Amino acid sequence: MAGFLLAWWNACQCGSYDLTTAWGVDDTIMEDMCVVFRLASRVHTYPDTLGYGAQFEAIVRVAPRTHHGVIHHATCFF
Repeated sequence: MAGFLLAWWNACQCGSYDLTTAWGVDDTIMEDMCVVFRLASRVHTYPDTLGYGAQFEAIVRVAPRTHHGVIHHATCFF
């Protein structure tokens, strides 16, 4: 889940989201991800400009990183 959210916030620094990760997501989380995807594709802006900067910074602080410092793609909080 962290990788999915951070791909919206800053894909260049935080890595990207592998869609196959969604294969292991339960239906409730998937519905939440669809809401976020719809929002991100409609507002044409980043989450920090919508007032979510502190929440996304918190995700970055706790998300595991690869040896290159990029958020690990397999990181999921579900």
